[in-house]
Amino acid sequence: MAVISVLLSILIALANPELLIETFILLTVVLYTFASFLFLQKGIKANQTFKVSFRDFIRVNAFGSIIYVGYNLWKMYQIWFDQSGVKKMAKDIAGLQPSGSMLSETYILTLLKAGFLFSLFYMLALVVHIVITLILVKKHSNLFVKNTEK
Repeated sequence: MAVISVLLSILIALANPELLIETFILLTVVLYTFASFLFLQKGIKANQTFKVSFRDFIRVNAFGSIIYVGYNLWKMYQIWFDQSGVKKMAKDIAGLQPSGSMLSETYILTLLKAGFLFSLFYMLALVVHIVITLILVKKHSNLFVKNTEK
């Protein structure tokens, strides 16, 4: 699902070059998630060794993921504490609904706030995951060797 999201973001970003940076940052989150999963499954559980460059790959994408969290928290702060912006967003979304739609402006506002809270939880969980992964990378530094020939 995340890969599809990144691919669609790239297509949209080609039409709007300002989105390329945001798409790149989102890609680092996907790559970090994949790399940390491989490190857990193959490194820690199966005791398989990796090249040193894989450790660097995890670290760089973890840093990119932290930038993603910081950027989104800043955007959420700007939107959340400027209630006129949130209300305008809800009004715009309600205006896009077909006539006779059951979605009121108040309901849309509630959904937006729930989405913000879910995003906040996800970003906090991502930061905790990054910290734990970086600690494990340091603890299991013996799994990263210059040459993985056996």
